[in-house]
Amino acid sequence: FALLIVTAWNSIALAALQRAGEDWRDLDESGAPRIVDGRERALETAELVALTCDGDRHLGLRRNIGFWIGLRNQVAHRHLPALDVATVPQAQSGLLNLEGVLDERFGPDFVLGSALSVPLQLTGFRDPGVLSSVKKLQASLPLDVQNYLNDQAALNADLSEDPAYMLR
Repeated sequence: FALLIVTAWNSIALAALQRAGEDWRDLDESGAPRIVDGRERALETAELVALTCDGDRHLGLRRNIGFWIGLRNQVAHRHLPALDVATVPQAQSGLLNLEGVLDERFGPDFVLGSALSVPLQLTGFRDPGVLSSVKKLQASLPLDVQNYLNDQAALNADLSEDPAYMLR
């Protein structure tokens, strides 16, 4: 999910900037595009999104994307099923943010919701048994991943109630 959501945001931000006629390229000191493998190099995903979704209104959205970029880098090529449950709030926000920007920037013909099925949860995450299971799963994550999740929670404590960052 982390890889796909970051790739999706990269593509949407590039498309939005190109559509607006704004520069998306990584420029050198003289203002010329940097060339990598014969092609103009794009800015990093976080930079593209910051240009596309700037201002205080989009702070939670940008931090959510930053969360996914960092997590993607942290867990690349690792199988960590316990991570799925630990990141549900950020994943749901990331998808809703993506849908909102698609609709706002490109119109209703480009949204994904009508083409995707919606999973239903039959047990609540507030149920004591479910909470106990979630905590056991999270404890099974490697320490570096647990540390990353804890660091992100501390770094973004001011956004814990912002639905653009995470849904509770």
